[in-house]
Formats: sequence, C-alpha cells, structure tokens
Amino acid sequence: MKRIGALTFIVLLLASGALYGFSSNNVKDANASSNQNLFVSAESSQYNNYFAGPQVIQVVVSDPDIQRLDQAYSEPTVTINGKKIRMAQATDGNWYAYFADSKQAQIADSTASMAKKGLNFGEFCSASSAIAATGVDFADTIGIAIASNAPGSSNGIQNPSTNVTVTCTGSATALMEEHVVRESKVLNTNLSKAGQISTNNPAFEGAWPVIQLYDFSSIPTTVTIQYQKPSGTQSVTLTFDRIPSNLISTSLDRAQYPKDSQVFVTMNDPQLNIDPTEEDSWTWGSNVATNALYYQAFDRNGIPDAEAAPVAMQNLIGNLTSFMVNHNGKLVINPSATGSRVIDFQSNGKQTLTPSRGDPSLEITTQTSSGAQPITFTEKGGVNTGVFVNWDDESKSNIVTRDDLSIRGQSANLRYNDISQFIVGGFGFGSITISSNGPWLPNQEIPVTLVDPDVNKNSKITESLDVSDPNVSIPTLKIGNPVTLLHASNVMFYSDPSSFTAGTLIPSVGASDFSERLMIDTTSAPNGPFEKITLDLGITAGSLQNLLIAHGQHQEGINFINYDLSSFGQQLGIPSFSDTSITLHFGSLPGTSVQITDLHSLSSGKGLLLLNDHVLDAINAVPPSSSVFLEINFDESNNPNNAGKISDETSAQSIIFDIFSFGKINGQLANNAIYRLEPQETGANTGTFSDTIQYITPEAFDASLQTKLQTIGNQVTFAALQSMQQSDGTAPQIKYLDLGQDGVNTEISAEEDIVITSSHPSTQQPGAQSTQQSSTNTTTTTSTQLTTNTTITTTQENGNRQNENNQEQQNHQEQQQNHQEQQQNHQEQQQNESEQYNHGIINPTEQDMKNIDDAKTSQTIAAEVNVGNNTEETKSIDNNVQVESTENTPDSLGVKVSANNQTGPKVIAFNLAATTINVANLKDIGVMYDGKLIPPAPNMDAILHAKSTDSPSFAIVVTQSGVQVLVLIPHFSTHSITITNMSKVWTTAVPEFGSIVGIIIITSLIGTMIISQRFSRLRL
Repeated sequence: MKRIGALTFIVLLLASGALYGFSSNNVKDANASSNQNLFVSAESSQYNNYFAGPQVIQVVVSDPDIQRLDQAYSEPTVTINGKKIRMAQATDGNWYAYFADSKQAQIADSTASMAKKGLNFGEFCSASSAIAATGVDFADTIGIAIASNAPGSSNGIQNPSTNVTVTCTGSATALMEEHVVRESKVLNTNLSKAGQISTNNPAFEGAWPVIQLYDFSSIPTTVTIQYQKPSGTQSVTLTFDRIPSNLISTSLDRAQYPKDSQVFVTMNDPQLNIDPTEEDSWTWGSNVATNALYYQAFDRNGIPDAEAAPVAMQNLIGNLTSFMVNHNGKLVINPSATGSRVIDFQSNGKQTLTPSRGDPSLEITTQTSSGAQPITFTEKGGVNTGVFVNWDDESKSNIVTRDDLSIRGQSANLRYNDISQFIVGGFGFGSITISSNGPWLPNQEIPVTLVDPDVNKNSKITESLDVSDPNVSIPTLKIGNPVTLLHASNVMFYSDPSSFTAGTLIPSVGASDFSERLMIDTTSAPNGPFEKITLDLGITAGSLQNLLIAHGQHQEGINFINYDLSSFGQQLGIPSFSDTSITLHFGSLPGTSVQITDLHSLSSGKGLLLLNDHVLDAINAVPPSSSVFLEINFDESNNPNNAGKISDETSAQSIIFDIFSFGKINGQLANNAIYRLEPQETGANTGTFSDTIQYITPEAFDASLQTKLQTIGNQVTFAALQSMQQSDGTAPQIKYLDLGQDGVNTEISAEEDIVITSSHPSTQQPGAQSTQQSSTNTTTTTSTQLTTNTTITTTQENGNRQNENNQEQQNHQEQQQNHQEQQQNHQEQQQNESEQYNHGIINPTEQDMKNIDDAKTSQTIAAEVNVGNNTEETKSIDNNVQVESTENTPDSLGVKVSANNQTGPKVIAFNLAATTINVANLKDIGVMYDGKLIPPAPNMDAILHAKSTDSPSFAIVVTQSGVQVLVLIPHFSTHSITITNMSKVWTTAVPEFGSIVGIIIITSLIGTMIISQRFSRLRL
C-alpha cells in the first residue's frame, strides 16, 4: 500500500434536504406493492394480477419488526386462501416462500429431462412426508417440490393427480435439480433452526428453495394471500386463469425501417414469467412449418443453458394446451411476407447464431437445425415484469433489416397471440442545413444539421456518423484538390513486416459518397495475422509534386498528411499505433522510398502529420512519371505483439489517407484539403444529427496550423485563405449522399459565404514569433486540442493591415462588438452547461449492485483503486490492464491506465472510503480523462455494457462504506484519469486542482446510490 498525504474524502448527499439510501433488506419488485410489508411477485396492475400455468409465485414479508438475523422470532403468519404457507427467513432478514399450482408444476417438470435445465421443479414429496425431507411441516399444502432429491421423492408426470402422493422417507440431499427458482435467497442459519423454522437444518438447506403446491385447477380461481400482522392484515388477491388476450401484446419500435437497421420487438405476456427471482428466456423456432418453443435455451446473459446439452433442449410447443395457453405461446415469423425478404436474424448478447447474421431460414443454434428460424426473447426491466424483448444490454436486436435497397415497400410478418405485426422497409428524404445567422466570422462555430431517417439505424441509442463505419455516408467539405484514397487500388496484406512478397490481395473500393475514404473488404479474406499493408494511390509523382508546396523563391507553404486508421484498431485488433510507420514508394514496391513517419511518431490511429522539408526534397527528386504506392507498417520494430488479425470479419474497414497543402505559389493562394463531419444524433430515435463547423484565417503557413485544424469529428475547423462565396462558386459546400424515399441516392448539400476583410480578427496569436521550419515530423490526433508552447513557423509577411476609410473602421467596430457579444453568449452557454452538468440523482436497484459484482467477475471492471485512511492500493482484476498512481495530493487523485493486449471497453473502479473523500457537494465531483472533463453516464448500463465506439464517461456510486467512482475506458492506449473538484474546472482554462473542500460526514448510509446526470454536450 501507498500512503496518501492529506487526501481526505467524506461525501455529502444532498437532495431536497434529504439523505437518500435504501435498506439492504428492501425488496425490489417490478410492480408497486399495495402493502407495506407483503410483496407478491404476480401482483401487477398491468396484468390485473393474473397468473397461469406453471408460474412460480414468490411471497416476501419484509417487516423491520422481525428482520434481525441474531434474534429468534415467531414465523410470520401468511395464508393462501386460508391455508398456511410456510415462510423462511433469509440472510437479508426478509421471509420468503414460493408456491405454484400442483398439477401445472408436475406437468412442467415432466418435460425436463435433465437436472438444472428447462422447467425442472426438482422432485416431489407428499404433504404428509414433506417433513421427512425438509424438517419443516407443510401440512396445509397438497405437496411440495424440493430443489434436490430425497429418498422416495420422484419427478413430475404428464397426467398427475391433484395431490402429490409420493412419500419421501428421508432428508433432501444437496444435489440441485430445480431450475425455476434460480436466484433464491440463502437461508438464515445463524440460529438453531435454518430459516428459523426447520428442525433438520441440513435437510432444509438441501431442499431449499421449496415450492409449496396448492390446487387452483378449478379455473378461474381467486387466490388470496394474507399476512396477518398484529397491527392489521395485509392482503393481495390474484386470479389463476388463462391470461385474457387483451393483456397480451406485441409491438414494434417504429412503423418503417431503413436498410440495415435494428428491429426491436416488445412482447407483453405475464405467463412467460416462470421464475420470480431471475429474468426468464424463451427461444422460438419461428418457422410456421416447424414451430418450436424452448425454455432457457440461453440464460439471461446469452450463455448456452439447455443449448449446452442435446437432451436438455425440450420442445414445449406440444405442451402449450396443458400449460393453460390460450392463443399466446406460439411465435411465427415470415421474413418475406410480401415476396422479398426484408429481415436477417443475427447473434446478439442474448443468443448465438451460426452464421452470426443472415437469412433466418439458414440460421442455426447448436441444438437447432436449418429452417427452424431460432429467435430468443428475454425478460426486460426486472425479474417479474412479464415484458420480453429481443435485444441485448447493448441495444442490439436479433432482428435486423437487410442491407439492401430491395426492402423498400416490402414487409416481414411477426405473429404472436394470433395478432400480426408488420416490419416494413422504407426510406426517407434527408436534408442538410448550415447557417451563421449573419456574417460568418473567423473562429465562429456555426451549426450543421443533418436530418436523415435512414441513418437512424437504432432507435434505442443516440448514434453518430463515424468515418470508420463503411455503412454510412459522411458529410464532407472539400476545398481544392487534395490527394485522397478515392482511386486507390491493389491493397495487399503482409504477415512479414520486412517483405513485399507473399502478400494477400484484399478487395477494396473508394467510398461511393463524397468522403473519398477507402473501403477494404476483409469479409472474404483468409483468417490470420498481418503486420503491414500496401496499396497503389492511383496517382503519379508529378501530380503529388504539383500539389506539395516547397519553400523557394516563388512559393511558400505547408503540407500535411491527414489519416484515420482507427478501424484497424477497432476491428482488426491493432493494439497500438505507436509502432506504426508510413512510407511512400515510387515506381514499384519496393521502389524509391520516402519515409513519412519514424517509429513512435504516431500517438493514435488518426491525426494530422506535418511533412518536413527533407520529405518534400525527397519527393521532388523522384521522376514525375513514377507511380506512387503507400506502405503502412504496423510493426516497425518487428514485434509480433503489434500485429493485427483478420478473424471471420463481418464488415469492411474504412480508412483515410489524405495529403493537404496550404500556401502561395507565384503569388496565388493554394488551399487543398478535405474535412469530414461526424455529426451526433440529438437524441435516441430522432434521426436528426448535429455538428459544428468554423474556419480560421491563417496569416502564416506554419506548423501552428496543425494544432488549429480539426479535419475529422463533430467540431470541424478548416482553413479559409480568402473570401469564398456562392456568387463565384467558391463557397465552402458540405456535400452528403442521401438515400431518398424513392430509393435513389442523391447529392444534397449546404453552403455558406465567407467574406474575409481586413477587419476580421487575426488567427495568429499576439506575440507569436517567426522561426524557420523544423525538420522534425510531428503528429497530433484530430480529436485533441494541443496546448504545447512550441510553435514551428515559417517566415511570414510583416506589417499590419490599415483601415482604408472611416466606413471600414466603423464596420470593424461593429464586427468587434458582435464578436464580443458572441463571446459573452458563449460564456453564458458554458455557464448553463456547467449548471446542467451539476444535477441529477438516480436511485439504484439491487440489480445495479449485482451488475457491478458481475462486471468484476467478467473482468469488465478491469482494475480497482482502493483509497482508505492515508493509504492507496491499486489492484488489477484483468491482468492485461495496469494501473499506476500518478498524483496523490491533498487536492486530487490521479492514475495512469495502460494495457498490454487490450482494446476495450473496460471500467476502472475507484473505491473511496467514507472517511477519505471531502467534497462540499456531490455535484462538485468531476473526472478528468486525458486532461479533459468527461460527462457522467446516463445510467449504470451505459458504463457496464459499453461499446468501444462510446465516449468515456463515469458514474458515482455512494455506498455504505464510502464512494465508488466507475470510469469507462472505451478503448485502450495509455490514459490518465484524475478525480477532482469540478467547480474548479469550470472556472479555469487549464484545470488547476484546487482543494476539494468541506468536511461533512456521512452517517448510516445503507445500500447504494448512483449520482448521474443527463449531460448536455460540453465543448472541452
């Protein structure tokens, strides 16, 4: 352990003057209970308290008068239709019981041929012999199902009598068979009697959970559960009957679906809720000709359950009538209801299909065959909701529309409970707008708005357009004639980084939109590692020489390489780009070579790279007629750990490699660059995407331009060297390829005038000094604003511009006033964002806390930083992830996180003891990620089930012992994380970590609380 100076943190929870928390003994239920202490799992206003078939009902008494674990109590008196149901105390202090209809339980159990699979109720004992198996008298029942087996016990049968007649003659064992109460609470064994009711503790523990059986067969049967508390009886009334059809429904998330979009189906059916303690999963063979139904083929996490053993996969479709099913229970899907197939099935986090996506009739699971059309629905929103959905925790559905224009006007049919839903393919016209609301000034961000319903592929999440995604069109601004990969060809992958032989040719094509990206299609490529790629740029050395601007008597300027290779890290497993080199070859491969980057020059998979004089001289020395080839070596140091890997790829890789030039040639301005916008959706399912764009007016063609341009992203900055107006056809125009409602791809665009006058404020910073250009290659990522003090400049023109007349001076003053007003508005906006940032408290659930524990087990939480009284300890859970303390002062806590072989996403947990954090208010806690404030996550799910394409975020969990800060790392290089006082961040340009103030002590915090905020996007 490491000592921490005076870092003392104690957290204050303030919300409307109240201290929030929940007792660990509280019961989470999907529906609000009508009683203070009695909770019945089937109590639901949505379903009018109906239950049917082999559903197991949980009864809980949560009464603080009888909750101590070290004190003997009389068993609470609970009855079902006047007959006593035995209640056992668990380790959370609550009292539990489970019951079901006797016949339905025995019939369901008869379908389960394997222990701990399917509808296995365990084994059965008669009411009179139950005490022999459990040490508890169940005389008021007509039999019980025990979780294991006992001498004389037996399995269920297809045609049982109402009363269980099997005589158990000995104690239950600990060999678990039951599979319909999978998350029962552990019995309290602190006292002499297990659960405070058993006379034979080993027997009762082996039999638990016990399902008590009653006769409800004369349907409809009213079932009344009463807790006879001394202060007054609490009661819940249920109805055991076939579920009325009007209580069962299916729905789709929208009326029309674009191509390659997720189809979300919600199914409301309480009868599918078998287990009251865990989410249920049902898998249908949805082909009308071979319809099938399986219970728990996969578990709630998509792990094979019955799927893991052939004998366990029992088709229940023939048992539906016996299970009191009316019209529900049978799901039929026709993928091509109107002639053309509209949908694919695909794997997600709830089921595994082979192949991972394709024609539903060809998809199989381990235990289902071609033609079955297997599809899985899992209970959503809690363990007793009766709401089943076909998507996973990352909002990925197992139904997706085909990526094909032929779905337009066609539909698939989904039929459940004899009611059909139609999945209709269709497109919509898009639009793009840009407006400055007045003269567009330098450094003025103005909005770009794209409305395109066809890009709204997933209605459950807020999406963005990403240049790494080959399936989206990218809004693009192109100025002049930069070199791009539009006409590149002959992409070769090599396993040997030092060789140009034995390469594999990979299909490629220039993007069909205006982004001029290169799409490399590895979906049909052989699996295996690779360490470098080469390609033909499709240009001659002469065209490159004409583009580049050297420094001579009649020209001055600067040149850059703009690149984005992120898809190779995200999809092909390149662990880091720090070992990547980029080389141009002329004439052939290998040929006359010019290395653009040195080892460790690249800090990430995308950036803007300065071409120095040595590179320009070498290029200009090449014969102009030479062909130009590009080599990207991901393993310059010949370390196999840096290799990428092709592994059954399902998508092409989109990459960018551009060459820009800015300057003057014979007195004429040259501006050759391309900018790609990555707008973000304004909210889930809006189909409206927003971005900002601004321009700068460089007074010098120097390397400082490298830090000012933002060539890719949702806040693009481009260079304007002169006025650019629509009247002469030079206005900056953002182009977008839109798939219209008519199914035709059409160019849409937006443009805005730029008028550059002498009154425009200078881009050059005051006091900047001119120096000679450095010969060192430098790189910066396009998503990061650098704050280096080093400026590399070329010799620039001297002299200040003068106002030519009084009118121009007046215009200048008016524009300065407008600029000041805009700055004031921007400051007010920042203040508003700060205020929006500092609000929002979300009460967590028991499931949230369980999910945190599960995330540790699965190594999603990859490491912990434990901070106590004067101590700090880092602990790796995933051994590939290392955490190193970097800053432990009275004012802040900082770490550096790195990974040897990891891409993400991962979570780092900071566990801060209640006596060690000191913040005046929780809203003042902020998290810095690589030097920038990051937003809080909207919920726990966004942290623990993130994607590598998500942005960093955090959640604050207040526990009984202190505070837990969960920080999401979507993908890995080396990152710094600092916990600080957020109020300081809003008031300084470069955050200075001031004292984390105030000492206010938490008292008696029980349970947990997540502090989270809806985050209005920060401009960092």
